[in-house]
Amino acid sequence: MAEIEVQPKKQSSTSFLPWLLLALGVIALVYFLTRNGDNEEAATAATTDTTTYSSTSDNAARSGWDGVDYDNAPSASYSEVRNNNIDVRGTDNYAIYRIKENDLFDNDQATLKADAQESLREIAQSINTRFSNGQVRVYSGNAQADNASSQHSQQRAEAIKSWLNQNGLSTNITTHSISERNSTGGNNNNLLGNDNRIEIVAMRAQ
Repeated sequence: MAEIEVQPKKQSSTSFLPWLLLALGVIALVYFLTRNGDNEEAATAATTDTTTYSSTSDNAARSGWDGVDYDNAPSASYSEVRNNNIDVRGTDNYAIYRIKENDLFDNDQATLKADAQESLREIAQSINTRFSNGQVRVYSGNAQADNASSQHSQQRAEAIKSWLNQNGLSTNITTHSISERNSTGGNNNNLLGNDNRIEIVAMRAQ
């Protein structure tokens, strides 16, 4: 009787193909996830840097007025300011134009004198020339003013602000009490003593 030799079945090489494709897919997925994570970290870093610079700029703007030395700033000589009643002091970043209230207003009045306008015109011209697009604060009164005096000085400061706005000074103007600025960084060595005065302070645009 003839013997039949049974040969073992050879495993087809194609059976490895699904596993190979699966391995390649896993490798591709890991690579994609790794790249995506790096991109997210880079984007986060960029956002953080932008926020930091923005914050630094805002802090600089806020600290500008804190750097004004109201009482010990060096004397400044501006050719456009010819009125000897106006005391000018400051630096390249700001200027303080100081004048007695009685030079601008009659006693107990909040309406500008007729001859006060020339002084204000010189100040407005100087600010427009040297601090265009900057900020302006009008301070009034004195460091020891009581509530009633402060209210009266506030009315005078508003009158000056109104005049400046109506006569070509289009920059942002706010009004304040001198006692307020003394409590936030000034001292009592005021050049005009305790007389009520006007201080028009111009700050260069940040």
